[in-house]
This record gives sequence, C-alpha cells and structure tokens, in this order.
Amino acid sequence: MALVECKEWGNAVSTNAVACPKCGAPTFAGRLTAFTDSISKIGFGSIVVISVVAVVLWNKIFPDNPPTTEHSQPVATSANTKQHPQTQELSLSERYPGPWREEFNPSITKALAAKRVGGCGQYKYRKSTKDGEEYLVYCTADGRNWSAYLVWPAIEEVTGPHLPDPTLR
Repeated sequence: MALVECKEWGNAVSTNAVACPKCGAPTFAGRLTAFTDSISKIGFGSIVVISVVAVVLWNKIFPDNPPTTEHSQPVATSANTKQHPQTQELSLSERYPGPWREEFNPSITKALAAKRVGGCGQYKYRKSTKDGEEYLVYCTADGRNWSAYLVWPAIEEVTGPHLPDPTLR
C-alpha cells in the first residue's frame, strides 16, 4: 500500500482509501469508485443512446458536405420536364441558355465555399432566365468528371451534386 498526500490538508492517505480518514476529502480511488458507480447506475443501453444522440446532434450542428463522385440527384433533363401543356416547365437549355461562362465569379465561388463544396477547381456556369439570382454550375477537379450544382449566390445556397445533363454542351 502506497501513501499519497491529501489534497485538502496534506495528510498521508492510502492509495486504496476512498476518502481521507481525517477530513473526509475524496481521494483518486474514491472519485474513480464514484464515477464507475454512476456509470453502472446509468446502464450500458443509456450510454449507447446518449452516444447516438450526441453523434446526430454533432452532424446537425456541424454539417459536412465532402466532395463526392457519386451523384444521387439528377438535374432535370428536357426529356423529364414535359408536363401538361398549360403548366409546361422550361427545358434546361431554355432556363439556362448558353454559352457557358468560365470566368471567375466571386459570388459563386463564395457560395460554393460556404457550403463546403469540393471538387470545383474549375467551373463553368449559366444564369437562369427564370430566376436572375440562380445559376447552373458545372464543377470539375480533373477536367473530365463534372458535377452539377444549382447556386443562389445572394443567399449562399447550393443544391447538389446533380448529374450533368448531356443535352447541355
């Protein structure tokens, strides 16, 4: 048995003791015993539930939009925008008429950065005729594989990645 000094009064206390015998201050062994007792009272299932809730909250508070090569949301193509004649939507080439603009646009770059969009070492864009604050942006990191995003620079909103529409050249 080793002796340590009491944190409160400096008395010699056994490392096996839960508290100082003179003043009652808890020792490391006492604090460790109290901690393990509280964990055992909570139960393993509760700890798992608390951990899952903590991870979900962390992901909600600190969302991450890592670069991806998988595209799950296709951009509407002219083939799948056909609707009733009275409510027909514009095709993509009508909504985002060419030509592609490739010059640097600070507001688009800022919106993409604010949403942590990766893989946009190079981009080209077209402005919407329906909403003057909306852009169709095609991004690439390697010049071959492109991802499509809809970008509203004024409010720094971005949706995507989407599959690029092959009808837009």
